Amino acid sequence: MFCLLISQQSASLRDRLEVLKNIPDLTWTPEIPKFLMNKSQAQVDKHFTPKPLNRKESKMVQFNEKEHLFQVVSVEFDWSVQVPECADYVEPMDECTAIEIFASVNMLSDIRCIHGKDEQRVQYSPQLIINCFSQGKGCDMNELDYGMEHLEAPYGTVPSSCVSYTSGSTGKLSKCQTKCDDGSSLPKRTTINAFSGVSAQNWSYEFENMAQRATMSGPIQFSFTAYDDLQFYSSGVYTHQFGNVIGEFRGEVMGWGTDGNVKFWKLKMPFGAEWGEGGYIRIAQEDLNSKYWSFDVEM
Repeated sequence: MFCLLISQQSASLRDRLEVLKNIPDLTWTPEIPKFLMNKSQAQVDKHFTPKPLNRKESKMVQFNEKEHLFQVVSVEFDWSVQVPECADYVEPMDECTAIEIFASVNMLSDIRCIHGKDEQRVQYSPQLIINCFSQGKGCDMNELDYGMEHLEAPYGTVPSSCVSYTSGSTGKLSKCQTKCDDGSSLPKRTTINAFSGVSAQNWSYEFENMAQRATMSGPIQFSFTAYDDLQFYSSGVYTHQFGNVIGEFRGEVMGWGTDGNVKFWKLKMPFGAEWGEGGYIRIAQEDLNSKYWSFDVEM
């Protein structure tokens, strides 16, 4: 069955998979995700080729060991294990390329549950932001911090039970709705008070410690440069092996740990539960190509 489905993919996709499978001592398992097996290469590209992100000017973190104290944190941590009821769902973006919006809205749902703002996890709507606040670009909108900015007042969003995601809406801009899908009135939009974004030119123990402490207060976000081989990720600790840059992706940092001698961050990605490790990826810390983080989210 697996071989039959693989045969429906382009020769290029199959060839790249075989190259990965033959790399010795690979720390992760490559496969073609189930949800991509019956799709054309053009449809695959919709999932894994976001536009280059227009990075905003951000605070550049500078470190001075004399002015900072290290705080010992756990060698491993994982919100999806600590409170699985708050982190067990991923709103998949399907063919939409607005990864910023999906990653930010998924984080809003998780962090409000973890902080007790909602009695149980509420999935919030990326579609309302796509329809109302995307500057006419719809699902094609993809700029760094765009999703987080549009969770701040006066924007915000509503539960997905009110405005559900319309799969495959890339390139289409729906009218900004004034009512829920069922015709009822829109509830007051849920917002965050503020968030901070930081960049670090040079990775250091202190920045690692800073990011870990922030994560223990609630999930944070991390932007990284993505390569062609990311689409084959199935399990294990991802390290880039080959392929061209396909853009910059944003994931929700749920925790960290060590597998063997490899330190990793665990990210929730908006590709759905059939991708990676149930919608998650463990990415090697040494493989970080872009060091842009958003944390200190004020609810």
